[in-house]
Amino acid sequence: MVSFNVPQAPKSINNYVSVGGLLQAIIIVLFGVFTKYDYSEYNTGQYGMLQDVNVMIFVGFGFLFNLLPKYGWAAISIVLAIGAMAIPWGIVCAGWINAGQTDVGSITVSLASIANGIFMACSCLIAVATVLGRTSLQQNVILMFCMMPAYAFNQWVVMDKIGAKDTGGTILIHCFGAMFGFGVSWMLGHNDDHKMKRRDFDENANHNTNLMALLGTLFLWCYYPSFNGYAPETEPQHLVAPHPWDQSDMGLVAWDANGAKFRSTFNTYLGLIGAAVTAILISDSSKAIKANTMIHMQTGVLAGGVTMGCLCDMYLEPWGALVLGCVGGAVACLGIQFVTPALEKIKVHDTCDCMALHGICAFFSVFASCIAFATPANAHYLAHYNAASAGIQAGKQIAGIFACSAIGIGLALPTGLIMAMFKRDDHWYDQEAHLIEKHE
Repeated sequence: MVSFNVPQAPKSINNYVSVGGLLQAIIIVLFGVFTKYDYSEYNTGQYGMLQDVNVMIFVGFGFLFNLLPKYGWAAISIVLAIGAMAIPWGIVCAGWINAGQTDVGSITVSLASIANGIFMACSCLIAVATVLGRTSLQQNVILMFCMMPAYAFNQWVVMDKIGAKDTGGTILIHCFGAMFGFGVSWMLGHNDDHKMKRRDFDENANHNTNLMALLGTLFLWCYYPSFNGYAPETEPQHLVAPHPWDQSDMGLVAWDANGAKFRSTFNTYLGLIGAAVTAILISDSSKAIKANTMIHMQTGVLAGGVTMGCLCDMYLEPWGALVLGCVGGAVACLGIQFVTPALEKIKVHDTCDCMALHGICAFFSVFASCIAFATPANAHYLAHYNAASAGIQAGKQIAGIFACSAIGIGLALPTGLIMAMFKRDDHWYDQEAHLIEKHE
């Protein structure tokens, strides 16, 4: 494979204070010029679910990033720095690209736009997790700054132009984050100055780091139903739909106003349960696999939420949600065992097994949604979302995830090239660094 050396940025600006400070100033100016409050859109129930998602992103990811031994408490500050910068920048980028709001003060800051910004930050942190430990803080900030407009563009293509259905953000958030991280990691892996792993860097977790990462996983696992359940809108009371659990002669019942949220929440909950049990069972299936028990606990148990994303608000039997979660847990664990090592051979180092959890499970979610669209129970669901037929919508689903993958990898390559111009090790991730003493 061809390798290269990228010219390094001048030492005077090759630090977080310069890079982060400049990008933060740009974000503040643009946010101030283009945004205004929308006081009309506020819902206390939605705000409660959004706070659940907030805990997932900043507490869950924060503790999960402590997986690597050298991170210490600095990992939490890194998640906060990247995530907090991503939200306002994401709101501006989404307003420009998705809504075409380019006039001064035309982008509204509302519950919906803040939620979208938080989801964009989540996708960014998935990409950061792919290159975790191999990049400096200034490199991760550059990744965030380049990824937000890329995410908004992908959202415009997949949702507005192709018309894919992605209630839980499995395509937009999980797949795009994994593919963007894949592209950045591949680019960094070809830079001779940026080795596959950090100098003197041990990725083998210890007792304390595993404990912290499991704590983060529990936050993500417990709050995940709110993540998938935030998006569905309430449905009109007068609509009727064939109810999959109704065995009466009528076969029709009123479509409850909160039905979509109910299905999203509890389909996801059952999927998470199935994934947790399956991941633990697979971890104990052989000595070779058992060596990765902690990774399966920190990753595989979340696969049910990812796999359920594309169809979480559709009509499923409870057992169907449970089985789909089991499939997701198995796919994630097998991906950790076989896919992650295979990626190393093409110079893609995936620190947190993001491709196994977020990338591959996203494809399974799309394929499962294609099957669900074809069931009689979801015929009225398709009509409610103006889908022509199950076959046409299935085609849109498949086109959407492949377009998402292509856009994610394609736009990540120049991002990775820019990141390679900055130093990769500023000791931010070391427990002793910055917070205790300076390292040169």
